[in-house]
Amino acid sequence: MYAALNEQDFLCRVFGDCVAGPPLDRDVDDMIGSRGPLDKKLLRCIRYNSELTREGLAALGCGGIEPTRVQKLDSIEALDDLQKIGSAVATQRLKAEHFNFEVFKP
Repeated sequence: MYAALNEQDFLCRVFGDCVAGPPLDRDVDDMIGSRGPLDKKLLRCIRYNSELTREGLAALGCGGIEPTRVQKLDSIEALDDLQKIGSAVATQRLKAEHFNFEVFKP
């Protein structure tokens, strides 16, 4: 699943105008502002990831959440914790200018 996530993220950034997202790796970095193989971008790409590790949750201010509860794909019992994580990510990383589509001209 992790490999599929990374591949899809990479493809979105190749064909899309990436305006937010963490580095993918040391070779391609975050691809924000990259040109890509096309004359024009096909979509806008915004990526807000969160590391569901003890350190990653602590950095979000969610250090009281047990990582193993929220790391499973079917973490139904942890919906409240997942919502807290999502709110923390939105508070820290979401910016209105990421959604300014007047700037995006495919």
